[in-house]
Amino acid sequence: YEGGMADDIRIFDFESGNVEKITDTRAQEICPMWAGDDIFFLSDRDRTMNLFVYNTVTKETAKVTNFDTYDIKFPSCSGDQIVFENGGYIYKMNTRTRKPEKVTIYIADDFESVKKVTKDASERITMVSPSPDGERVVISARGDIFDLPVKEGVTRNLTATSGVHERNAQWSPDGENIAWVSDAGGEFEIWMQKADRSVPARRITKDQNTYIFGIRWSPDSRNLLYTTKKNDLRYVDVATGRITVVDKSPKSPMYSTSWSPDSKWIAFVRSEVGFPVIRIYNMETAKSQEVTDKWYSSGDPVFSEDGKYLFFTSERDFNPVYSQTEWNHAYVDMGRIYLVPLAKDTPSPFAASDDRISENGEAVPAAENPPARGRKTAVTKAAENDSKNVRIDFEGINDRIVSLPVRPGNYGNLQTAGDKIFYSAFSRSGGQSGAKYFDLKEKKEVELGSGITLTLVPSGKKMLARQGNRYAVIPLPSTKVELKETINTGDMKVMVDLSEEWENIFNESWRQMRDFFYDPGMHGVDWKKMHEKYSVLLP
Repeated sequence: YEGGMADDIRIFDFESGNVEKITDTRAQEICPMWAGDDIFFLSDRDRTMNLFVYNTVTKETAKVTNFDTYDIKFPSCSGDQIVFENGGYIYKMNTRTRKPEKVTIYIADDFESVKKVTKDASERITMVSPSPDGERVVISARGDIFDLPVKEGVTRNLTATSGVHERNAQWSPDGENIAWVSDAGGEFEIWMQKADRSVPARRITKDQNTYIFGIRWSPDSRNLLYTTKKNDLRYVDVATGRITVVDKSPKSPMYSTSWSPDSKWIAFVRSEVGFPVIRIYNMETAKSQEVTDKWYSSGDPVFSEDGKYLFFTSERDFNPVYSQTEWNHAYVDMGRIYLVPLAKDTPSPFAASDDRISENGEAVPAAENPPARGRKTAVTKAAENDSKNVRIDFEGINDRIVSLPVRPGNYGNLQTAGDKIFYSAFSRSGGQSGAKYFDLKEKKEVELGSGITLTLVPSGKKMLARQGNRYAVIPLPSTKVELKETINTGDMKVMVDLSEEWENIFNESWRQMRDFFYDPGMHGVDWKKMHEKYSVLLP
């Protein structure tokens, strides 16, 4: 280490008050130990931390040890003996002979610290995904995947692997499969298993060699969308394993995504040179186009249930406030929720109504046309089938954007069900977030409670509600949410082999550094050799 926090060693004379600096290199010099006229210390001036000695009489410095694989750690001096650790072994050294000797230590131990232990996985829940009917949930917790009943039934551990990290489990919309991210093969890949466990889990991606952030099923349950640390957005055909790259960002990963209800379009947020913009990808043409421009920061896109609108958040309110401590201003609460009609002939839900006059002179709202009588015609059925096909006119789409009449603030977690759009409102002061919905038909916002997070069940009829560490599946709410009958997570017990878990933690930490370090070249360090070097120290 040669950064600004690299230490030097000094001697302070209590009588004269003078300070003498005895090291002056760019490296770290630490752990000084006084022995007679000598001061021993650690230094990594030769890249590996070794013992050096400074003689207070001659003012000369000399290198004492020559370890080149592992750093010396935890040195301690008593009289003419120094002890330290290197590479997992204890050494002692006489300060006069300066020859380190490995200390042979025998410990009679039953290895209590590495015995298998039972852990409560409910204390480490990272994700909950409801089944399409809302009768069960799949929970990612403590590196395993659990299948739980919402009310009564058996809790099942679908993976039960101490040496593998499984996470981000998602139930497919058709209820047939459960997919998750796993490093069972040494790298994070996407795996899938039949929900009824009739066949073993299988890997559906390979050779990703990077961090996968999360997965999202297409509504037809045929594809899984995911984003990686390589800043690209991909989807995989779960039947064939064929991977398609949707887009690649020059700036950062693309977390925020949404499938259209017909599974033919993908909305996503791409970080540009300016602000993040929303784009929509056509799976048939393999091309994407912008919905918002780079002048505003936009995110959280989600298609309406009927595929006619795209909702999103955007920071377009500029209402500066002045600071109380300095003559300056800040822009806060810039965000609102916006929508855009995807087809140019789709009216805005906030367009002025156009009533017509009936024959008897009474006003009849134009939207309330009399229903057709009798059985459905072929034309009616065709219209219903066609309603599932999303149509997008990109020409002039930016001009069709309108805002919901909600207060400027910080919004996210957008989800749509019928005429309602559900979302979270986040506190700027760090307080609890609140769940709300806006009714497009009634043109009003309804608060559902603070500290509540909602996730729409694929059927669109129920929601998974979370409050703290409590979860419940509830009917689509219209008033404040109360979690009365919560999901029992008390049976999420796992037997953990600590040695296997430690090895997994080491391997994932190594991959995290590889994937997230700002320099892909790792400053010239051979990262694979670093893995080989330190993995032998695992117990």
